[in-house]
Amino acid sequence: MLCLIAVKGWSGGPVHWLVIDKQEMASDMAGLAKRFQHMKRYEVNVTHASFTDYKTDIAHQSFKGYFKRNNEEFHNFLLGVQTIQTAKCKVVIDSERKVIAVADPISSLDSIMPVSDYTTTYKLCSSIKRSVIANRIYYRMEFKENYSVSAIELTVKDSLPEKIVMYYSKAVKQGGSSTKPRLEISFSNWNTKFSGDKEFFDIQKYLDNKGNQYFLKTPYAAKFKLLDERVLTRNAKK
Repeated sequence: MLCLIAVKGWSGGPVHWLVIDKQEMASDMAGLAKRFQHMKRYEVNVTHASFTDYKTDIAHQSFKGYFKRNNEEFHNFLLGVQTIQTAKCKVVIDSERKVIAVADPISSLDSIMPVSDYTTTYKLCSSIKRSVIANRIYYRMEFKENYSVSAIELTVKDSLPEKIVMYYSKAVKQGGSSTKPRLEISFSNWNTKFSGDKEFFDIQKYLDNKGNQYFLKTPYAAKFKLLDERVLTRNAKK
């Protein structure tokens, strides 16, 4: 069964949606997750853009960031928050809240990209559709009225995520009217070889340590609060 929706694919032509079942979606998402299991070194630019309604092209807010991974180390900068993981710990720098948190490193990075969360989301869908145009695969997951989003669209280009669009179901006031917003997460400039160096994973700018204890360095000591959330380290001390 083919469904023609009045939207255009990124190649410029109309998207012809083919309704698929949940098992097909599960299989496709498992294939996408498997691709990331073999990608131990990569970097990608990430953009979060919010829009006041489903159709406008002008973003209400837009934030640019990146994700860089080198085996089990990574540096993530999204929505103004930096996360740096080394072999010993994970450090989160929230400049808006003036907080630096130290935690145990994530043991597995295979599912850290946002797209991997959708391997379970499809189970809540009322309808799932797929379209293939050239080297892109489009997915559209539609939900019932009582869900927080009415639809999620995922675009995969050359077996890598290119865009996620979330259409929120709850209307918000915008001026004298109410509109339903949408969020777009775009992934660009994929590099599966990682061209950076070790400075991306250096936490010495923010922290110093003596044994198992970490201390904020100048000028962060006077401006930030340090949170130690390391469960493994605390258990080891007992």
